[in-house]
Amino acid sequence: MPVKQKTWTLDEVERFTALGAFDRPERYELIDGQLIEKMPVNDPHWFALRFVTRTLLEIFGVRQPMVQQSPLKFGQRDAPEPDLAFLTRDTPRPR
Repeated sequence: MPVKQKTWTLDEVERFTALGAFDRPERYELIDGQLIEKMPVNDPHWFALRFVTRTLLEIFGVRQPMVQQSPLKFGQRDAPEPDLAFLTRDTPRPR
């Protein structure tokens, strides 16, 4: 019999984090109700992110809202933490 995976909500993750249930909560992100372990940032990753960020800022300027490695909360089942995201007027804002 297959093992059923727990589907998490953002409220549950925040509550368990506040209770200290996760040893290092910054290592995880919530994607489609699943807690996904994030990959560690190494030097090549960091340099690539800096290069892409600077290049895109030169192209788009600072008029476009941008977040780096920050959670974006999209309802109760998704709080991804993209390396880089340019936001639009319609992007849900953090609660």
